[in-house]
Amino acid sequence: MLKQPDLQMLCAQLFALRFLPLGSQRELDQLDICRGENIGAISVERHADFIELSQLFILPQHQNKGIGTSLVRTLALEARQGGMPLRLRVLKSNPALCLYERLGFRVSSTTPERVYMELNA
Repeated sequence: MLKQPDLQMLCAQLFALRFLPLGSQRELDQLDICRGENIGAISVERHADFIELSQLFILPQHQNKGIGTSLVRTLALEARQGGMPLRLRVLKSNPALCLYERLGFRVSSTTPERVYMELNA
């Protein structure tokens, strides 16, 4: 299990992503912890009136350790501070759906394969 300083470092990396000069609104980055170990990837799109968590992949050996929860909560705080919703989409079969519901996301629409969710500011 990751120690609290490692989780804080991950969240600091997430906040730092918004300052990367990538030339577009979409940001994709590998997530590393202080030991230099790759734990997954995240993609965040920042729009004028909402933030979208486009992708969040945590490698299986790092799942169920609070990493995804910490990252989503960090993004939710950023969205809330900006007075805008945080949006995402997830496959109906993805176990992370329960995580998003637990964190307060509400279903805004569905397709046969996906659930679109939003966490209001």
